[in-house]
Amino acid sequence: MSLSDKKVWQYLDHISKPQKKLGGNAICPYITQYKDRIMVIHSTTPQQVVENFSHFKDIFHLEAVVVYGFNLTYDKQYEQIERWNKRYKKKDVFVLGMRPDSEEPPLPLNYNFTKPLIIIQKLSTLQKARHNLAKNTDYYTYQKK
Repeated sequence: MSLSDKKVWQYLDHISKPQKKLGGNAICPYITQYKDRIMVIHSTTPQQVVENFSHFKDIFHLEAVVVYGFNLTYDKQYEQIERWNKRYKKKDVFVLGMRPDSEEPPLPLNYNFTKPLIIIQKLSTLQKARHNLAKNTDYYTYQKK
C-alpha cells in the first residue's frame, strides 16, 4: 500500500469516529461497518473507475471505491459527478465528491481531505443508511442549512 493510500485510509478512519460536535455521531457512520468492502484507488481516470465499479461491485461485493490522484478543477469535478449520477443511477451507483477547496461543509466540522476525492458507492446502501440515520438518530439535526 502506498503512502498516499495510507493517508486516504487514515482519513476514512478519522471520519468514521464519533464527534462531539455531532452529538457523538461520526461524519460517515457506516464506514466501519463496510470497511472490508471499500477500496482506495489512485487514478488519473476516475471515469474508468466509475464504469468498472458499475460492472464489478456485485461480483467483488464492493460497497464503495474512493478515488484520488485525478486532475479536475472544482467545477469540472462536480459537473462530471452530476453526469455520472444521472448515467449510473439505474446501475445502483452514486458518486460523491470532496475537495479541500470546497465551500462550507454540510456539517459543523472542517473535515475536507487534503486532496480531491471521488467516492463511488452503491446507491441502495446509501439510501438505506440515510433512511436509518434519519429514523434512528439525530444525525441530520447537525446539518447546516
